[in-house]
Amino acid sequence: MVIGVSGLIGVICVVIGFALGENKVISERSLSTVLTRDLASANAQIQELEKRLIDAELNASVQRSAGNQVRDDMTGLLGRVETLRAEVTFYKSLMAPSDLTAGLQIAELEITQRADRQYHFELLLTQKAIQRRFINGDLVLEIHGIDGNGNAVVKLVTELVTDSPYPLKFKFRFFQDLTGTFTLPRDFRANSVIVTAMQNGKEPLTSTFAWPEAAGSDGKPEAEAAGTTSKPINESE
Repeated sequence: MVIGVSGLIGVICVVIGFALGENKVISERSLSTVLTRDLASANAQIQELEKRLIDAELNASVQRSAGNQVRDDMTGLLGRVETLRAEVTFYKSLMAPSDLTAGLQIAELEITQRADRQYHFELLLTQKAIQRRFINGDLVLEIHGIDGNGNAVVKLVTELVTDSPYPLKFKFRFFQDLTGTFTLPRDFRANSVIVTAMQNGKEPLTSTFAWPEAAGSDGKPEAEAAGTTSKPINESE
């Protein structure tokens, strides 16, 4: 069978077209493979960068936390140092009094609010003397304030106490802490406390303390009402 020139040309065109189509498919497959590989590489890089970011944020958080902890520790240590210095000064004053005041001392009064209208007190008594002997006697605590009508009123702690035996008695050689809890009436606003120590064989010793603002004076709880240690406003015998 003799194939004409035109038929031969047609066959050649078909072969060339098939070859070109095959090459195009191969090129597209290669491009798809390359793009897939690049995408996987990009995703891997993104994951690595995200991991580094998380690590960096974690390190920064740890450093901030460590810095805060160090500051808190320093603050606590400084507070402890001040407390120890105060205690050393206190004990030195007991063991080697430098002033001319000798004998029984009403040193400090701390009042802390525990609940609505309920208060806890701590009273510190000391003795300054070269030769210390045991001293003893009774204590009277008076709370001065005003009632709902604005009248001046005096309340004895013996009338308000809830958990301590009264009258308060003391007996010590160097110092003594006395504590108790009392409840203020609702219509009473405190402004000062007068402490009287009646030492056997001696004239009564009286000290006046301002009512601490931190404790609240009208029976209403303050936020985190911490106790306030007060020094005597005046002291008399």
